[in-house]
Amino acid sequence: MEEKNRSEKWRGEEANKFTRDELVNFLCERDPDENSLLYMEADRIRKMYMGDEVHIRGVIEFSNYCKRDCLYCGLRKSNDQIVRYRMGLEGIYRAAEEAKKLNFKTVVLQSGEDPHYSVEDLSPLIRIIRMNLNLAVTLSILERSFEEYRRFREAGADRYLLKFETCSPSLFKRLKPDSTYTERFRCLEWVQELGYQVGSGNIIGLPEQSLESLAEDILFFQKLNLDMVGIGSFIPHPNTPLKGTPSRGFGGHVQGHRFGQTCNAQCPYPCHHGRGHPSPPWGGRKPLLAGPM
Repeated sequence: MEEKNRSEKWRGEEANKFTRDELVNFLCERDPDENSLLYMEADRIRKMYMGDEVHIRGVIEFSNYCKRDCLYCGLRKSNDQIVRYRMGLEGIYRAAEEAKKLNFKTVVLQSGEDPHYSVEDLSPLIRIIRMNLNLAVTLSILERSFEEYRRFREAGADRYLLKFETCSPSLFKRLKPDSTYTERFRCLEWVQELGYQVGSGNIIGLPEQSLESLAEDILFFQKLNLDMVGIGSFIPHPNTPLKGTPSRGFGGHVQGHRFGQTCNAQCPYPCHHGRGHPSPPWGGRKPLLAGPM
């Protein structure tokens, strides 16, 4: 593809009309000059729709227990090397108070899929954080029932984060053996139906993940009509079955992130702490320079 045509394809309304094959071709690109054009276009789109501000959320990771056994995750239930913890409800509230003192506007209540915390526990906590601290509340507690999602929403939860990880049913089943592909997407439908602002996303560099699958993920962001997209790098954890599996490197992560930004121009893409690890000192800064918000 000619440079002029490629640049035009990235711009404006055309950026929403990529085919899977076009995305695969672009993701294969290794020419630094060509990739620089993509990064600049992603940053232009970011600035147009999001401005130059970086909004910081206060994440309260209140439990690292999880009933799931995902092959890539260090919190998996079979990991007997991890020191487990659960915060009490009062401790979670005190952490939210600290976030308020630090001028955060949003707290993210995050955990593994831990049934220890019932809707009767979390709903009053959400309500008191909203009423007393005037903080927006985002939940990242994985799969729950429709009724639980409804009650969390009624208590004042504003946003819900639930990543689909991969839109490939076969890869999902292989990496998440005790989760159900259809149930994950049903949960995403439920939280959207209930009026949450919904965030989801994928992991780049998973074992056996093809470029075709990654391109499908990017197109899926559009299909789901998300309010936020989170893209994570696969980093092999030493206490999982995937320990020692080669990571595909940071460049692919940034490229995937840039195409996500250009294809979903008005959707925020967080730059989280996990990106600082694979390629220091550029891990955290490089994605910011290339376009997310």
